[in-house]
Amino acid sequence: MRAATPGWFGEFDRFVIEEAHAAARRRTAANGFEWEVDHMVPLKCPTACGLHVAANIQVIPKAANRAKANRLIYTEPLQWLDFYDGR
Repeated sequence: MRAATPGWFGEFDRFVIEEAHAAARRRTAANGFEWEVDHMVPLKCPTACGLHVAANIQVIPKAANRAKANRLIYTEPLQWLDFYDGR
């Protein structure tokens, strides 16, 4: 992850990422299934390499994140909702 963190990574990025992890924990506790922090553009992907920054972070169900793997899908906020069937 260090290679995907740009030199201009700052306090805002750190705050958003920490809040995303906290949100994932809260959603897991509240919903009875696991949620994870996802990089919308994967950090390692054959077709693109995203950055570890606030603008590339979303909180999605673990099942959706695992189905996505390191593929370049769900690249816009909430786009995963169009594909997720709840399993």
